[in-house]
Formats: sequence, structure tokens, C-alpha cells
Amino acid sequence: AAKWLHSDEIFYFETRNEDDSDITADILKLVDEADIVIGHNAQKFDMKKINAYAILNGLEPPSPYRVIDTMLIAKRYFAFEQNTLDYLSHALCTTAKSAHKKFTGFELWKACMQGDEDAWAEMKHYNCLIPTHKVLTQDLRWQQIGDLVAGDVLLGFDEEAGDYGRSYKESTVISVRRAMDTVYNVRLSNGDAINCTGDHKWLASTYTSSSVDSRSSGTNTVEWKTTKELLVNSKTVEGNEPKGTKGKDLSTAVYKNFEVVDELLTKDIGWLAGMFDGEGSLYNRKDAKGFSISISQKIGPELDKICRILDNIKVSYHVSTRTPEDTAANYPEAFKHNLDIGVVTLTGGYVALLRFLQLVRPERLITKLDLSNAPRMENNKVKVLVTSVEEVGTKEIVILETTSATYIADGYSMHNCQDVRVTEELYLILRPWAKNHPSIVTTSESTVKRCTACGSKNIHEDGYTITNVSKFRRYKCEDCGSFSKARTNLLSPDARKALLTSVPNG
Repeated sequence: AAKWLHSDEIFYFETRNEDDSDITADILKLVDEADIVIGHNAQKFDMKKINAYAILNGLEPPSPYRVIDTMLIAKRYFAFEQNTLDYLSHALCTTAKSAHKKFTGFELWKACMQGDEDAWAEMKHYNCLIPTHKVLTQDLRWQQIGDLVAGDVLLGFDEEAGDYGRSYKESTVISVRRAMDTVYNVRLSNGDAINCTGDHKWLASTYTSSSVDSRSSGTNTVEWKTTKELLVNSKTVEGNEPKGTKGKDLSTAVYKNFEVVDELLTKDIGWLAGMFDGEGSLYNRKDAKGFSISISQKIGPELDKICRILDNIKVSYHVSTRTPEDTAANYPEAFKHNLDIGVVTLTGGYVALLRFLQLVRPERLITKLDLSNAPRMENNKVKVLVTSVEEVGTKEIVILETTSATYIADGYSMHNCQDVRVTEELYLILRPWAKNHPSIVTTSESTVKRCTACGSKNIHEDGYTITNVSKFRRYKCEDCGSFSKARTNLLSPDARKALLTSVPNG
């Protein structure tokens, strides 16, 4: 697996036979495009293995590149108890390296080569659900996760909260596979039940049963928790009581952002969809996040029918009227025929408007919806307490990988991840400490001051780097924290010569 730095998309390659020429060629193509390759133990293992398979398959070497090995950085500048990716990710990163569950060490590789599907599922480790759970697609349909194919576009969201929270975004399915794994049944206080693996991640906080309905974020901040970390009466499914929870009657609350609704196929709904497609409007707000939906009709039977159907499907709205004088500029025909106009504006917020689009499906309006202008997803979340977590045996699961590492399943905020993301996070944490980090400043922009480690322009002067015969301006990067120095020695040639000649002999 591989990804470009700061990109959501993950590339995954596999081969299940002895012919490894195609997978080697695919990897070499990526390496050939890169100026720098980052990996953990990449210098001594991964890149040498890639080179060996390349020459054995008669492939040409890639163009020159530099290797940054996070294991070597850890060994050179720190004295950690261990330098493995597993140890460092647990100690430093927000997401830890995936733990091998059924197979350990070389046994995992051996089982993969023998065609064991469970081993392949563990090798390509993601958080998984059973096939019948439904995910929300970009065009606002609920589709069973087992029916998805690579290339489908889902409604995802930011994996981590920024300064203003998480926002909704498009999330493309990269791959869909099936395997067998241990499944847990997670029951929730609203009656929902989700069947997923023990490593499946939920967006969650911890509450007492009496505080879950409050506006508080609970005893912890909102964070990703695996199924095995969910608490019911202060205990996990494995019977563990995390430190500080004993005797506090704490349970985990997960976040539901949508209700699962399907298109209504009735004569009235078809008529309403046609009316909104022909006469309605969807406006993506420019001054604020979100959108609005409205429809204008002359006051009469058609307007009454619109309101009646909206009432029947429990869609809230507001009706305002405009006289011919009010609408003369925008509705010349109404003014000519002396008509009063009724404007129906849907209300209830972002999720309520999405529910209307899902129920009625006015296709013209759906195509106009700009998901990138969505409000923070935290604005419409509902906290639901976990009431029980129970192991229900080995079942078929769907291994889903998306570009954003997130998706909405049965209305809940879900996550999928893998070790390549952990390596990236570890690199970004260790990078400021790496004194020999290759410069990524391009010669084409030599007049622009940039951080030599990450390329950021957000740098400022921070003193000087001084030796016996040199003085360089020093800079600090506000983004990655690295220090760099200017190329120009501030000491004149005469000053340097004087310093050198003043050094006593012997």
C-alpha cells in the first residue's frame, strides 16, 4: 500500500500467484514519479526488496529519488524502548499500527501465499461491517455496502477535526472485498444494532447515562474508538475497566448524523418531484454553509397540494405570500394577470433538507447540490448510548476502502484505516527532528523563502547559525517546526580570512 503525502487516496497492490512482475512494475511506476520515498525500515528492507524484484523481472530502474526512513530517524535522534512501527505509533500517533489478530509474524505471509482469505483480509486490514448495512452515496441514496464497487462515490467527511470541526466531503470507493472475521453485535439505546469487527472505529465520546442528553461533550473529547473500546457500564466487551472509569457507570455514546430513508414511490411523490424539478430552486449559500430549497406557485389548488404532501411526509416549511406589486420585477406575468404568489421555503436545517431530497428525489435539484459547501457535521449529530456489545461468531464481512477513510453507514459516522496512514503521521511527527532531511525547495522558486523540510512558505527569521568562520540567517517553519539556514554567509570574505589567520598554530 502507498499514498502521496497529504493526499487522501491510497494505492493498494496485491498478487496471489508466483508472477510478481505486474505488481513490481506498478510499484516502480509510483517510485519513478516520486522525488522522496518515505517508509518505516524502507532503507534496509522495502526499497532493497523492490530493487531485487525489479532486476529479477528485467525491469528498468526508476529515476533518482531519496529515501526517508522513519526507523532510522527514530534510532539516530532518540532512545525509544523500541523502534518498531507498532511501538512508535502507539506512543506518538493518534492512530496505532494494526495489530495482527489470527496470524503472527511470518505466519501471516505464509498463509497469504497459501491462499488463505482470512490472512489476506488481515494483510489488507480495514474496519469492516457485514454486507447488509447501508451506506450513503453522493447522490443521496442508501446502498448496501455489499453492493458497492470501486469507483462509487459516497458521502464522507473529514477524518480529523480542524479548527472549525469536520465537514462533509466526497469519498470515492477504492476497493471492496469480502472475508470471514469475528463479528460483534453493537446495540444502541435508540434500538439500532450494528454488526462489525472488533477493530471497527466509531466517532464517540464517553458519558454517564444521565448526562448523554446534555450539550456537554462527555468525559472525553470526541474521538475515534474501536468496537472493543466501547464502554457499557464502565466495561469493554472483553471485561476490561479502563483507568479512571471504575465505579463511575460510564458508557460510550456514538454519533448518528442521518436517518436511513428511501425514495417514496407514490403518485403524489412523483407529482411533487416533478413540481420541484420544474418550478423549484436549490440555492447553495455563499454567505454561509448549507443550501436552501423553495418553490413558487400562484395561490390556489397546486400550492395547497404541495403543502398537503409535505405535511404527509413530515417535511417542515414556511409559506410567504407576495402581491403583484411585490413581484413585478421578478414575475412580470403575475403582475400582468394580477396574481398573488405563494413561496414555499423548506425549513429544519441541513439534514432535514437532505431528507427531503432523499424522499422525493427531484433530480435537477440534487445535481445542483454542492456538498463541499456543507456545514460542520457536528451541527447535526445525535448522541446514542451503547447498551451492549456481544460477540456473535464468525461472519462474512465487507472490507471497504475509501479515499477519505470515512463514510456514513446506517446513519452513523464510520472510519476505515490502514498502516500506510500511520507511517505518514509518524513521519510528520519526527520530521522536525531530522537534521539530514533532504531539501524539497525547488530551484524554479529559488527567490521564495521556503522550509527545506516541508516546502511551506510559512517561515520566519529565528536568530543565526554561527560557526568559527561563518554566520547564516536561521529560519523556523511554523507548520512543521523544522529549522533551516540561508545559503549566504553573512561574514565577508575578508572577515572570514581574518578569523582563519587569527587561529594560533599548533
